[in-house]
Amino acid sequence: MSQSPHIWKMFCSTLVYPLTLLAAIVSMWPSTATAERDFDDLKSLEKLVVLGDSYSRVGFTSTGTQPSASNPFGNTATTSSGGNNWVQFLTLKYNESAFLTYDYALSGATVNVSIIENTIGVDIVTEADTFLSAYGSNSTFGGGGIIYAFWIGINDINKSYLGDDYAGIDLDIYAEVIDSYYQVVSKLYDSGARNFLFLNVPPLEKAPTILQSSSNSTKYPLMQRAVADYNEKLYKMVRQVRHNFAYTSVFFYDAHALFDAVLADPSQYGETASIHDTTSYCKDYASLVNNPDYKSENCSYAVDGYFWINSLHPTWPVHQLLAKEISALLVAGNSI
Repeated sequence: MSQSPHIWKMFCSTLVYPLTLLAAIVSMWPSTATAERDFDDLKSLEKLVVLGDSYSRVGFTSTGTQPSASNPFGNTATTSSGGNNWVQFLTLKYNESAFLTYDYALSGATVNVSIIENTIGVDIVTEADTFLSAYGSNSTFGGGGIIYAFWIGINDINKSYLGDDYAGIDLDIYAEVIDSYYQVVSKLYDSGARNFLFLNVPPLEKAPTILQSSSNSTKYPLMQRAVADYNEKLYKMVRQVRHNFAYTSVFFYDAHALFDAVLADPSQYGETASIHDTTSYCKDYASLVNNPDYKSENCSYAVDGYFWINSLHPTWPVHQLLAKEISALLVAGNSI
């Protein structure tokens, strides 16, 4: 039975309106390509916010002198490398344009002290809250020109990997740690953060704290196991961040692989070619502060001749190479 012209006209009118409305809505929605390129490359960086531990610490405080064009760190204290660390090298040497750095990393920090305690009671939960209380209402800390960098987990593992009676930690604890880590990232995202950089944990089993221990045959495999598990869970979290948070650029740098490569052959990189000793450290340098060229008569080499400045921290040449590698990642804009 045929439709009357009047009824057909009414049907078409009712169909066209919602389709027109849908087209209008779609046209206003940002394209996927635009959303994914909120951060173009290192040249567009205006501010770097860092959360982490002593591997990233420069000693910044929110209440001190503020970062500026003439003083990009604002106020600083010391690093753990005997010279500059990767944050300073990235800001001062391997930058593509001038940017300001707000470094909240603190020595001894873990992800969440309620899960894995530390001696100073500081974690990235606190670091993020401190940052947000100081700058959270500042609209210039959101959007495309800001990167939030995280390097955390070293103390979480070092303080937990042995478990009870050297039996090894129950690896389920790192699921709790990573969940708390994700919540910190989520909180920053809700405040306007859109660009993230994550570094994984280096091969701590190859640090002098393990290699020179009288129990190294027990500690080495337990540390190796813990680092591998944490890093696996971390990478899954990073992929979640990219999937769950719209309009983000998420960068991941494999510090574990870089440390492994340098420890195997420091001469393959110009920045670490001066390193001769990759397994021990000289005690005269263990607490060295900002004296990168120092040579003690009690040490076989100058500071830059060692991979490790003490039992757990790398020297400044390692940090310099790391900064160069991270710079290349950001210049290329290779987000995951």
